[in-house]
Amino acid sequence: MAEVQGTSEQSEQGELYFLQNEIQQARRHFQAAFEQAAVGMARVSPEGRFLQVNQKLCDILGYSAGELQAHTFQDITYMDDLEADLTYVRRLLAGEIATYTLEKRYRRANGSLVWANLTVSLVRGETGTPYYFISVVEDIDDRKRLEEALERERQSLRTMMENASDVIVRFDRDFRHRYVNPVITQITGLDPQEILGKTNEELHMPVEVLTVWNTALKQVLATGQPGRAEFSFPTPQGERLYEARLTPERDAQNEIVSILSIARDVTELKRTQEALIRSEARARRLVDSNIIGVAIVDENRVTEANTAFLDLIGATPEELDAGQIDLRAITPAHYRQLDEYCLQELRERGFCTPFEKEYVRKDGSNVFILMGAAALQQEPLQWVCFILDITERKELERRKDTFLSMAGHELRTPVTVVKATVQLAERQLKKMLRQETLSPEVSTAVSESVGRLNRAVSQIAVQNRLINDLQDISSINTGKLALSLEPSDLVALITDVVTDQRAVTPERSIQLDVQVQEPLIGMVDGARIGQVVSNYLTNALKYSAPDAPVRVGLARHVDTVCVWVQDHGPGLTQQQQQLIWERFYQVPDILVQSGSSSGLGLGLYVCQMVISRHGGNVGVKSSPGQGSTFWFTLPFT
Repeated sequence: MAEVQGTSEQSEQGELYFLQNEIQQARRHFQAAFEQAAVGMARVSPEGRFLQVNQKLCDILGYSAGELQAHTFQDITYMDDLEADLTYVRRLLAGEIATYTLEKRYRRANGSLVWANLTVSLVRGETGTPYYFISVVEDIDDRKRLEEALERERQSLRTMMENASDVIVRFDRDFRHRYVNPVITQITGLDPQEILGKTNEELHMPVEVLTVWNTALKQVLATGQPGRAEFSFPTPQGERLYEARLTPERDAQNEIVSILSIARDVTELKRTQEALIRSEARARRLVDSNIIGVAIVDENRVTEANTAFLDLIGATPEELDAGQIDLRAITPAHYRQLDEYCLQELRERGFCTPFEKEYVRKDGSNVFILMGAAALQQEPLQWVCFILDITERKELERRKDTFLSMAGHELRTPVTVVKATVQLAERQLKKMLRQETLSPEVSTAVSESVGRLNRAVSQIAVQNRLINDLQDISSINTGKLALSLEPSDLVALITDVVTDQRAVTPERSIQLDVQVQEPLIGMVDGARIGQVVSNYLTNALKYSAPDAPVRVGLARHVDTVCVWVQDHGPGLTQQQQQLIWERFYQVPDILVQSGSSSGLGLGLYVCQMVISRHGGNVGVKSSPGQGSTFWFTLPFT
């Protein structure tokens, strides 16, 4: 009996040893799986404190194991996600659920948030007492970031579609509207909800429009290729033209499940295109009419030209086709700089100021032209030019200039003789007046004759100015207006002109306003500058009232000297201010209030040329009824 009892005890001890060994082995397997798991794992007390954590969970949350065991899950859960987690915990502890899964955010040790997929189950004792939670934490932060980015893209696309001015529609395979953006209301007067789920037939679309749509949609379904449809549609704003682009949309099996349509109002575009076609037709008629020469040029090589252009330069269509017409090659050397300036203007402004130049024809003769040009493209530069033959006009100008030069020379000699004769007679009569033997009657008659001779001398001076203007114009036109530059005191020069004019017209008030204290020595042609000031001054006296003062001024600026003459005459309009510098221009209906009204309209043109040759500028500041201030500037260093 004792032997049986001993054997039984040994058997029980063996089984106990076996069970203990199995438990230890199971614990080792669990511990190995716990530590080596590809997801974060933890044993958590019913109160939420971390009892055991694996390394993966530490990596996900950025804490060490000891740091986590000093916290509860409540401590590191993002506040907005905590209540949902606690609700599940309460239900788990109450036995309402056996496990739960929740996507939530944890706050990592560095303060950043990390998304995780949490799965929790509860381990209970034999009596049902909760022992601990087993929590499995999967890092889904990258996935959530992608989902958020995708949602932002979807929202951006949704916003764009909802606010697009184009009509965006998605059709299913039965051609029913599955999506339509709000702009459809402006076109049809229907709310999008009234359109969804319906076909174009059910929406009572006009027959001709319906035919276009059905044909285009069926073709996309049949071919699987993008399509397009153009149609006219009656809208509350009137008949509008639309162009729709249709794109098939496919599922994962590459089957067409829907068709996306984007329709744009092209009414204005079509009108613009039609206007452009009409404009091109008009331009082509102008080119083909051969009224003026027209050419398209790549830099300097002519690529297209009409017959008028070819005839003007003496070229043939064969030379044009062969690319043998080079504008630079047929331009005289002295015009090359002007051509370069034209190309520079085309690059900077897109057009060039019309200018005159010459071309050399194949036969060696020169042809004068007026050219205007506009850029067609910048890189490489391509431009269109319009040229007009002005050879006959230039010949007439040459003859006119020759006549003016000859007239000036021919008139100067007799006028000089007349002036000398009048001055001699004036001196003789003045000598007679000094004789005491003259009777009062004779003395009075002689005095009156002296007065008339004085007026004659003044008129001769006017004629001399006209002759000088004619000769200056001739010199300007032939490029022979020479300047004798030498050091001159501008203050003294202006003062002398004013002093001389005061002597000639002592009855007039001429004020001198020199705003510098020292001499201003500049390299100028003193006689020519005096001529300009005298012209300004005599004009001011001529067109202002006899009792109105005239003011002459001079001021020094940083690198220029400015001279001006101010009057209280009738003033000038803006248009007149532009025209007075042109040759032979005279302001119409202007009243001469003192002095002679004789003039050719050349004085201010000559003044402009003289100052320009000095490197300066001229101008006028004026308003009708407010008088005028004529000015010029000269460079001064």
